[in-house]
Formats: sequence, C-alpha cells, structure tokens
Amino acid sequence: ARVTIKPLVEDGNMRQSKPVDRNVNIKKIELEKQFVRSELAAVSDNIRSDDTREVSEEATETGLEEEVGKKSYRTYTMEMKKLKLDIPSQVVTVANQFEMVTKAVTMLHHLPYKQQLAMKQVKNKEVVARLKRQKQAAGQMNCTPSPTLSSPVLEQYRTRDQFSVMTNIQGKLTVGFYVGGKRDGVVCVEPSSIGIIRDTHKEVAALYQQFIRESALDTNLFFGESVDQGHWGGVMVRSNHKGEVMVSIEFNQRKLEEKELEEEKQKLVEMFTGSGLPIVSLYLAVMNHKKVSNCLLLGEETITEVINGVPMLLGPDTFCQGNIAQTERMLGLLGRKVNSSKSKTLLDLCCGGGLYSLHMANRFRGCVGVDMVDTSFATRSAEMNELSNCNFMRGRVEVVLPQLVEDMKMMGGGVSAILNPGRSGVHYRVIQELRRLHLLDTLVYVSCQPEDRKVFYNMLDLMAPDKKGTPAKMMTTPFSLVDAIPVDMFPNTHHCEHVFVFRR
Repeated sequence: ARVTIKPLVEDGNMRQSKPVDRNVNIKKIELEKQFVRSELAAVSDNIRSDDTREVSEEATETGLEEEVGKKSYRTYTMEMKKLKLDIPSQVVTVANQFEMVTKAVTMLHHLPYKQQLAMKQVKNKEVVARLKRQKQAAGQMNCTPSPTLSSPVLEQYRTRDQFSVMTNIQGKLTVGFYVGGKRDGVVCVEPSSIGIIRDTHKEVAALYQQFIRESALDTNLFFGESVDQGHWGGVMVRSNHKGEVMVSIEFNQRKLEEKELEEEKQKLVEMFTGSGLPIVSLYLAVMNHKKVSNCLLLGEETITEVINGVPMLLGPDTFCQGNIAQTERMLGLLGRKVNSSKSKTLLDLCCGGGLYSLHMANRFRGCVGVDMVDTSFATRSAEMNELSNCNFMRGRVEVVLPQLVEDMKMMGGGVSAILNPGRSGVHYRVIQELRRLHLLDTLVYVSCQPEDRKVFYNMLDLMAPDKKGTPAKMMTTPFSLVDAIPVDMFPNTHHCEHVFVFRR
C-alpha cells in the first residue's frame, strides 16, 4: 500500500546526506496515522475515546470472549490495538531495528498459526454481531460463524510488495518499511528480516537502495507537491509462479529536463540488466504535474501469473490477490457460493485483472467486469484464454453501473455478482443500483476491512427494508446475509479477507 507522508523536515536546504534530526519532526502524529492505514506498516494510531467506548459496548452486548491457547481477550479490536501500541512504545535502535520492522509488518508472526486463525475468526464474528444489533437488519441475518479458511503457505507468499524510501536509524537512505512512533520519530528499515516477503523482492529493494545512495539526484523523502524537492520515490516489486520479476520505480520529474531523465532511465536499465536478477519487466512511473506515466524501460509490458491453471496478464498497477495458493482456495469457495448457472450473468465489480471472471466464465452465460483502473489487461487475458463471454469496462462503478443495470434488465436472465472493493467499500449508489436489479439473487461481498464504516453500511444497506413512502415501482427486495467466512490471505499479519454471501 502506498503511503503519502508529510515533510519530516521543514528546512528545504537540509542535505539528504546528513542524518535527519528526528527530534524536530513536527509532523510525527500525522505520519503515524498514515502508517496505521498502510497494508504493511501497522504502527499505532491514537486511540480515540469514542473508539474505546464502542469496543467496550460491543464486548458487553455480544458477550464475545475467545480463549485461544492460554491467552484470553474480549475482542479482536482490543487485542490489535494492544499489539499496535506495543510497537511505537519501543525506541528504534541499530540493534533492534530488524526486530521492530518484523513486528510492524508481520504483527502476528510470534503466535502459533492456529491462534492467528482463531483471532481472525473473532474479528469476523464481531462484524456479524454488530450487524445483528442493527434494527435495519432485523430478520435478514441467517448466517452462523464459520472457521477461518487457512492458508497452505505461511512464508514468502507475497507476490507483490511496495517498498518506501526514507532515512534509516543512521541517517542513510533506505528502501523498506517505516517503523517508529510519535515520541522518537519514524525511520525506514530494510525488509531483509521479514519472512513473508520473497528473497528476490528483497534483492531488488537492496539493489535500488544502492542505486539511490549513489545517484546524483535527490530522493523524494517528502512526497508532498508543496515541497519541490527530490526525484526518486518508492519501488513496487511483483513476481509470478516462475519467479519472474516486474519492477516499477516511482520518479518525480519536477524541473528535470527530458535529456537528463533519459540518462537516468539508461542508468536504471544498466543496473538491472547487470544484476543477474530475473527481471522481465522494468517500469519508471514518472510523475509530472500530478500526472503519472508508466514508462516501460526494459522487457515485457506485462507479467503472466497462472492461478488454477488459468494464465492472466498483470501490469504494474493491476490488482490481483497476493497469495496465489490461498487465492486458489478462495476461488473454490466463491465458486460454491456464487450460485452460478449457464443461464445467468456474472457481474464482476471492482474486477482488477479480471480474476473472478476468468475463472468462472465457464459457469455463466457471460461475465461483465468493471473497474476504475485500466481493464485492458483483463480483456487481453480473456482473449488469451479464448473466453468470448467476458467483457470488461473501465470506469467508476457508481457511474457505469446504472446503465449496466438497465441493459441487464432488457437482456433478462438471472444475475450473480461479486463485489471486491478497496478497503473503504463502494459508494452508496452502487448498493442502491444492485438492489434495483431484481434479476440479482446472489451477491458475494469480499472485504479485507469489514469493520470500516463505509463497508459496514454497504452491507447494512443491502439488508435494510425500503424507506417508508417509497413508490411502488421503486420498491426493492432486501438481501439476507447467509454466510460470513474469514479467509486468511495474509498469514502472520493482522489482515484477513472476509467473504460475505448475500441472497434474496
């Protein structure tokens, strides 16, 4: 996950070669909040009094108390906040920096895997219990708790990593993850000690780190458009089942001339070509006047991943689940829950690289995917697999869906849908349109952050009755929640995918 950070040092004249004085960092609290939202750097956010009150009420009303091993805790939320608070309370030193980054990125690595699974089940139960307490969902909750679907792979499973750039505890430019707290500041630590990251990804990060340390161009430590300083940014590393690697490096052009930019591109190509790493694709993501252009410097435009025997093309920005072995298990689960039929259409919302459509096209009359990010790779993947019944559209779901709903009404036949949005869910209009589609009888909502307010209300709005006074021709039938299944896509971390199955 990308993190937008504020300036650590307001003095634009400070040279990067000098250690950054972390004691003068006046943006620590804002920076800390950004890290909590990051997928990997799970550092503590300030605990607000109303959050604490909500957790206490939830624990009391649900009576939810899990005993895992010898450790007892009342709610998953309380346990996670406790673990997050433990990380920034320690001062990062040269001696403990790798231990600290391992704790931040893989917060649950010290726990037996069975205990991790039980904790993630507790989170799922809490979300369901909270939904049950809402009057709008009365009579629409027909699910029982499900055990967490375990991952067959626990280490080096991540197929995609996003590394950040900042100074380390010794003031040297470093490629890795942020660690630290409000009191003593934040530093960057190399990913070498983190077990869930593949060795080739670590090697790319180390190579890029060497490159920016030797580069004559400054590194963009501030990531702020208001601070016109620095060029080199973070790096994305993606690898496939063959071990082939795609690299995309962020670069802010600012006032750099095109000739100088071309020279830097050539230096990157020479470095990666001579590295001996299995690099099959190298991009430079150039930001210029707030517009980002993916410039292919070396190799192929895409990298090919194979999931359950189905190849799919992935670009530098294409979304695909990052744990392939567990993705195959989740696809099996979704195949059993999506209520497929050769007479029905699959609506694949927030489709990314077209994962669900590509694997379920043979179960449906047709598949229609929508995503705001470029769907051309999904289209090419369908063509590569000779799937003529898949159609992918680019655009915001809330903008594209109304016309799509009308088209489906005209076409007739049943509809099933898979909705896999980002962490903050979808616009409420998406839920409204889905309810208006009377042909839709099954909706599978996949979320890695079901506790998010917007996601929670997405699900609640699916089950709520129509408002009083709704015209007869606008009346809709609410959905019922029939399954809530946690899927451990991120072993050793506090993250987890959750599959919610709605029917009507």
